[in-house]
Amino acid sequence: MRVCRFLDDQRGVALPVALVIILILTAIVLGVAQTTTSDLEIERLSRWDTTLQYLAQAGIEHQIYMLKDNKDAPVITDQNFPVLPGESPGFGAFWYYTGVSCTLNCSGNLSSRRWDIDAFGEIRRYDPAMGTWTKLQQRRVRAQVEIIYVSCNGQTNRCPSAVTLLRWEEVYP
Repeated sequence: MRVCRFLDDQRGVALPVALVIILILTAIVLGVAQTTTSDLEIERLSRWDTTLQYLAQAGIEHQIYMLKDNKDAPVITDQNFPVLPGESPGFGAFWYYTGVSCTLNCSGNLSSRRWDIDAFGEIRRYDPAMGTWTKLQQRRVRAQVEIIYVSCNGQTNRCPSAVTLLRWEEVYP
């Protein structure tokens, strides 16, 4: 004998069950999409960070090369690297530049000089409407370098004979 016939009636149950299953699947899909988006953003920032580290190191190396050639070499101003085919120089996203200060034997023609070099790698975006650049991310490397010069080609203490890297550090904001 049945007490409640309406409890045995299964009509109309399919729609609520289907809606619950769709809600559960939607929540799973949204979670996976959020995780994927976060992973892609983390990968992009990590790739940028590595690129900027190499750009800052390139700035250090470029500045050392210039100082080996000329004791009074100027700092490196904005260098756009790489300039891609079909791209105007100065309109790429990747840049490096340096700051240099002499810290030992700065005047005269002595056989060695010591420099502190700060190099920066930056990713920038150009806004053509405003005509300005926006810095998206930056890395900084600092080095202390001593270069020993010897006489060559009839000039006293002109040619580099040794480059000693005394200190190398990454500078974090």
